[in-house]
Amino acid sequence: MKLFVLILWTFFKNVYGDFLYFPKEDKDSIIIHLEIPIHYLVFLKYKDKYFTEIEINYVIYDKNDEIIKAERMSEKIEIDKPIKSIKEDSVILREFFVIDKEEYKKIYVKIRNFEKEWSIERKFQRSGDLILGDLIFLDENDKILQRIENIGKIKIFLPLYSRFEIDEDFKIEFWRKNKVEKFFKEHLTGKGNINVVKEIDLKDFSSGNYKVKIYFEKSKKYAERSLFFYGSFLFKDEEFEQIVDAISYFAKKEDVDSLRYSPPSERKIRWEKFWKKRDPSPGTPENEFEEEFLRRFYYANENFGVYTPGYRTARGRIYILYGEPDEIERHPFELESYPYEIWYYYSKRLKFVFVDRKGTGEYELVPSDSPKYISPWR
Repeated sequence: MKLFVLILWTFFKNVYGDFLYFPKEDKDSIIIHLEIPIHYLVFLKYKDKYFTEIEINYVIYDKNDEIIKAERMSEKIEIDKPIKSIKEDSVILREFFVIDKEEYKKIYVKIRNFEKEWSIERKFQRSGDLILGDLIFLDENDKILQRIENIGKIKIFLPLYSRFEIDEDFKIEFWRKNKVEKFFKEHLTGKGNINVVKEIDLKDFSSGNYKVKIYFEKSKKYAERSLFFYGSFLFKDEEFEQIVDAISYFAKKEDVDSLRYSPPSERKIRWEKFWKKRDPSPGTPENEFEEEFLRRFYYANENFGVYTPGYRTARGRIYILYGEPDEIERHPFELESYPYEIWYYYSKRLKFVFVDRKGTGEYELVPSDSPKYISPWR
């Protein structure tokens, strides 16, 4: 069973990058946040050591695309043991703080590791009477959260700058599946630099992917951010059945049946037992396998389903098994063929081709010319 899971399910994540924007009266403060999975990097062996090198560049451009500032950082990393012996969820975390006075700017960040490259960019504009920063999620100790798992309460934090006295209502909305599931109405007064802070109790929230939106009704301005929330055990009966169905893609039948036919009173116990056996880091409170599976399940359901639940579609099933593709080649409007997509997983040497034969948006998996092609319908 372990061998099967290792082949079918990998946790090699792509590089994660984000910007956090804090507007001021005459300048901006921006945090560049980078997470580089150590298994994403190429290591070379020299004698009894293993080493790699990463290069991080960021460039700031003005509105005329002229360079304002550029920095380059190079770092060598050396380890004493093979990369395969290091925990697969290990990441290299780097943050850079940028302070700049330009009202308009673009920041471009590039990471290089030998022949591998990855980049992100974003535009910023400090204009108008009300300038909104980035929506941020904090825990009870004011630590920034990228994803929410088994946390009872969070704080919604929004930095902003108002040139004049502000006195207006605003809403904090939680969107899921294109509708508002919960909202909170608040009022804001003040001038200059203001921080909007709202504590949210998550005990009544269902697990899944949300879009959190703060909307100022008078100014017609808003800030939004995606939120993946996984509750302690908030699955409803229908949702639980779908989740167990998706687990059958990689688990043994007896393990799936133990979950599928468990009475509600034993559901939590059997669930925890199932994932405990598959915890890649038993000494930590997190179970990366469980968290990543749920993230993929909810993403598939919300992005790939038309008439069929997203997790049961061809794209949904491949996404659950293999995660985010390294590249997606989309062909939605072809004169001589059906709409189709090609998903590339370069690190796994896999390629999957999906075709929308019926024109409904539900794509079928068709044979690929990749020698490593694996059919999910075996």
